[in-house]
Amino acid sequence: MPTSPPRSAPRALSAALSAALSAALSAALSAALLRAASAAPRAPSCDVSETDFRAAYKRVSPSVVSVAAGRVVNGRFEGAQMGTGVVIGQGLVLTNAHVLGASGELRVRTYDRRVVKMWVVGRHEPLDVALLVEQNEGALGAPPPVTLAAGPVETGAWVAAIGHPYDMPHSLSVGVVSGPARNSEQLEWRGVFPGFIQTDLPLNVGHSGGPLINACGEMVGLNTQVRRDAQGLSFSLPNSRLRAVLRALKRGRPFTHSRVGLTLKVVSYQRGRRAGVPLRAGVRVQRVREGGAGARAGLRPNDIILSLNGAATDDVDELNWSLVSSPAGEPLTLVIARAPEVEGGAPPRVTLTLVPDPGAAPDEPDAPDAPNAPDAP
Repeated sequence: MPTSPPRSAPRALSAALSAALSAALSAALSAALLRAASAAPRAPSCDVSETDFRAAYKRVSPSVVSVAAGRVVNGRFEGAQMGTGVVIGQGLVLTNAHVLGASGELRVRTYDRRVVKMWVVGRHEPLDVALLVEQNEGALGAPPPVTLAAGPVETGAWVAAIGHPYDMPHSLSVGVVSGPARNSEQLEWRGVFPGFIQTDLPLNVGHSGGPLINACGEMVGLNTQVRRDAQGLSFSLPNSRLRAVLRALKRGRPFTHSRVGLTLKVVSYQRGRRAGVPLRAGVRVQRVREGGAGARAGLRPNDIILSLNGAATDDVDELNWSLVSSPAGEPLTLVIARAPEVEGGAPPRVTLTLVPDPGAAPDEPDAPDAPNAPDAP
């Protein structure tokens, strides 16, 4: 994988390129993340509930590129896999890791039809994210970096995808959000918590790695998966995941998870009543791993976690993600409820201190068996 300049380059040149790449990447990605955190001001007339995406398309299209992975044969590049990418900073392109495959050469084609050689800065396979950088400074030109929306999307919100399905450039698909946080149990992504945005968009081969946008032209997710055995089931990785992975890749490190030692489940109506919690409140602890962080904090099976660091929780996937993406060693405060018949009752608050889990998958929920898993568009 071309993550650095060729080894055959002279040492002085290699060192200079490496230093320049590191400095440029750090500055560009810091600026991109700052813009994403604050979100660019919208025009006074902008309305995210709008169903007309003409203005949003014009705003975002220059930031969308096609991505080709392949090899050079007899001096000519031959693409083997195609997808889409989105510019997130000067010289930086975000896409799906599966678009790259194992190919050794990468090219992107820009809105103004430049063909640019790229290197891989880093990738995170479990969440299917890869960050690319131009090999030659300025080669991408100056397309405007996409703006990441500040908040989550809601069910029923209008969204659109821009991509290159079957090499048809800058195609627009419009639909609605069917569900804002589809978890790993439903999608058979064992060991990761993608929290996918489910939409009814018709995504096809070549859409992978492109932006999911709102009517204001802000990116709300990265188009990643479809269910090929169904109709209108497409999935995009939300900004909350993208920001966490990009922060790690910016530092030149892989994104790693903390170890929790818990398996979490939805709170049933009966269990909630026995514990005296409001309807649809909290997340149930199904299993506590012996010797793990959860066990050391005093958590027990069937405890109900009501809040994390003061923020109420009722979503299994989002709580899983909040836990595994928190830094190891950082104490977290949980408010819990416990059924009164359990011996000893429940302390109102417990402190959970996570442990590092470099290179390993986070705790897996017990997912039901399913014959079909999502595919890459």
